[in-house]
Amino acid sequence: MGMNIPHRLRLLGACFLAAFCHASALGQSDSPPTTGEGQPQSIPDAIARHPGFILGQRANSIIAARTINPIVVIVDSTDDYLSALQLWSPRAIFPILIDDGSDAAQENIARFVRAFEPGSIVRWNDAADAPASTIRERTERAVRAAWDIDPETPLIDGWRAIGLTPCAIAITSEQHAPWTAAAALSAARGMPIAWIDRRPGNPNAIMTPEDARSIADAASTLANDLGLSWRALADDIDGVAVCLRIPGRIREQGGDNDAFRALTDVVGRHADGSRWAYAGWVFADEAASAYQAMCSIFLNTNSAWLFDGYAPDFAPPYNLARAAGAFEQSGWELTFTPAEAGHRNAWRQRTQRGIDAGFIHVNSAGHSNWFNLSDQRVYASDIPALNRPAIVHFIHSFSAQSPANEATIAGRFLDHGAYAYVGSMHEPTLGAFLPLDNLMARLGVGMPLGAAARVDGAPEWRIQIFGDPLVSLVRRGERLGEASPPENARPVRELIREQLQARRIVDGVRNMAMLGQDAQVIRLARATLADFTSKGGDSDLGRDDIAKLARAALPVAFRNGDAELFAQLYLALDPADAERHDLRAMLWQIMRPEIRGGDPTPLHVSLLRAHVRGESMVEDAAELRSAIERVHGSAAVADFYGRLIDRAPNDRIRNQLTRDSPR
Repeated sequence: MGMNIPHRLRLLGACFLAAFCHASALGQSDSPPTTGEGQPQSIPDAIARHPGFILGQRANSIIAARTINPIVVIVDSTDDYLSALQLWSPRAIFPILIDDGSDAAQENIARFVRAFEPGSIVRWNDAADAPASTIRERTERAVRAAWDIDPETPLIDGWRAIGLTPCAIAITSEQHAPWTAAAALSAARGMPIAWIDRRPGNPNAIMTPEDARSIADAASTLANDLGLSWRALADDIDGVAVCLRIPGRIREQGGDNDAFRALTDVVGRHADGSRWAYAGWVFADEAASAYQAMCSIFLNTNSAWLFDGYAPDFAPPYNLARAAGAFEQSGWELTFTPAEAGHRNAWRQRTQRGIDAGFIHVNSAGHSNWFNLSDQRVYASDIPALNRPAIVHFIHSFSAQSPANEATIAGRFLDHGAYAYVGSMHEPTLGAFLPLDNLMARLGVGMPLGAAARVDGAPEWRIQIFGDPLVSLVRRGERLGEASPPENARPVRELIREQLQARRIVDGVRNMAMLGQDAQVIRLARATLADFTSKGGDSDLGRDDIAKLARAALPVAFRNGDAELFAQLYLALDPADAERHDLRAMLWQIMRPEIRGGDPTPLHVSLLRAHVRGESMVEDAAELRSAIERVHGSAAVADFYGRLIDRAPNDRIRNQLTRDSPR
């Protein structure tokens, strides 16, 4: 099973191997080889011949060959990102994350830090002018430096000289933000990059199979040019990382509305539908794409959250009870909600302060922006905040239909820090998904997600795989005992001291949040708000600064369950920010226990009344109704419903609110 598979993962794989051996009974088309007596051969032999296992062994050995320097380097620009990438070597690598100043970047860095647990966190301090060369030229320079390959030596020759034969290719474009992921994957995994000239598109849109295969042709053409075999599985090139902002749904020209296929199940296939590679898709902005790649390269996990929203007697192979037992036997940290308890209230109780697990699996049914749990509807706004990066496997129809839309299930998970996601972009039927037992048997022996989540021998279909297709659960290289920061980087702790001394409170809070200094953030935010309230116009900070502070500190207050501070920070937000999907979701998740507790405060009721969510307006109103009556009286309930009816987003919701409104 490979020398780099840690004990807990070996044990996990062993617990699930029976499912692997009986794969044909669980939706697989390829049964394990048999002897003349019809008995299965030894399990290692059956697995060893699987192309996904072979790909995993190759990909994992490349990552394991380098030690991990336990630092996190934060950069402010893509120029600095490439400069830092040049400091990687064939001997050691370290994570590099981009802080573009956004709230999303702040939270992704904080998630990564909590999971990676670095010995040191530093900020790049290079004041050099931006280079005049192209993104492609600078990326290729950084990749060469990361492998100690001379500028005059072709990359492929340099890799071959150290015994590395690429097992996957990345496709990207200088015009597309996900080039940052391609750069990291090339520098870490030895992936050649196929650069294409193509305008960015909408990931939620649709394209033709011919257009999709023309993109895949970039990978096969590059493989040919490099002298690499690619036409079959288990040859040189068996993976394709599509690092492009392009449509994710494929529809046959002239096909009806159900003739959809997933981009990542079309790329990597010949015209006759036979598979030659496993694909994954990265489409995010520059900072988030780099984050997803760095998570794939550096993070391990031994924690899982499983939630079974199916009826106990529905589709027995997909019932999660047996899988939960295997996780527990293998020593993983497990949070599990069985089918008997998989209702909406259980979901909301589990998620009200975010999820800490590194692997998430959910059984549900529904559409792109809602899902059913025990026949109760839950919305994308109920997707939990992720306190650390996660791989998500979501059995559900349509969850990945519009992944760039933050009001959908996949969109929320990706925005909340998932670095890999498996879901359907159209109605797939249940058999398109592997039951969790089978998936974990594959992941447990080192298969990468891009191969492990696919039904062997199936035709092009509707399961979309987001992230690096080579992401696996196998341990990365050994960590150095002490962090060794680059010379031109400064410890973030030093910067925080300087920022606070200079009263650059917002900058200090953002950096503290990234370092995981939650207690300090809470104390400083509370003191700063009190100072601003008491001094008004005489405060060091203006209202704009307070609004920025609120955005930076809200996720910290949420994670720590500080509802009172959260409410005060929410009041300080700019009106436009107060309407953001992610912040309103946190507001409802943290305040829901307050309004259910029997003694809601006027502030909490006021905030929720002002921020009822359009997609769940009926349910939000029902939850808030009794709290409004307790605090403001029955007349306020009628007024509340009347206002909602006036702004209902559609007739269905308007009619239901009218029925629910007090007469």
